[in-house]
Amino acid sequence: MADDTKNAVAATKRKRRRSEPGEAIRRKIKSLATEMFIRHGYNGITFLDLAKELGINHSLIHYHFGTKANLAEEVLQDFAEIGIRENRAIWGNPDASLFSKFVAARDRMYRRFIFFNPAGKMQHPTGLVSRFSMDAETVGPNLRSLVQSTQESLDQTVLDAVRIAVDRGELIPDAPTQHIMLQISSILYVAGPTARYGWEFTRLDEHFHGALAMLMRAYGVSPELPSAWPSVKEPKKRKSNKTEPN
Repeated sequence: MADDTKNAVAATKRKRRRSEPGEAIRRKIKSLATEMFIRHGYNGITFLDLAKELGINHSLIHYHFGTKANLAEEVLQDFAEIGIRENRAIWGNPDASLFSKFVAARDRMYRRFIFFNPAGKMQHPTGLVSRFSMDAETVGPNLRSLVQSTQESLDQTVLDAVRIAVDRGELIPDAPTQHIMLQISSILYVAGPTARYGWEFTRLDEHFHGALAMLMRAYGVSPELPSAWPSVKEPKKRKSNKTEPN
């Protein structure tokens, strides 16, 4: 019995050693694919493009993912999980004010904006959800469904934030929480359309500031904002162009 256990452990270790290189290359493929999908869209890249950037044979990408649709779905799933987690940390914080949540969400978007648009003019969306939303006519049904479910999850997170603001006494008790959520969510989705016209981030910053000001004047217990609207915080210098911001 002891020998059987040792053999099983040894076999597991061998399997793990064999899989580690495969998992490493999968991570590299997905990391690069995330950035290239955001920059160029679903139809703007091929396995050959990815293979050339990575210095590998494109058949290796086929081996790990099969089709571009499979790769895109897996990449979006990972990307969405991170985005949902980060947005929940911002909007779901019961101890943070609505003002601070708007600022934190704006700063998060700016970090992504400046990573993909270092010249300051928005030429690329800042995330896969907005990018694939722009490609909705050409991506497959599974990818469209995943985009929609991610957006619905974000809507729920924002709705929770609005309800927290009511409970905290920042918004009036009978504030139309569903309508307010739709207004806030629309700002979070505006990065895609903004990219079509090459606006600067100032345009998005004004969306955040203006929406919060109107929201507080319409439904705030104290109509005025608690302090001056802060400027965006410049992100730390990144070491590599291939490292995507959080």
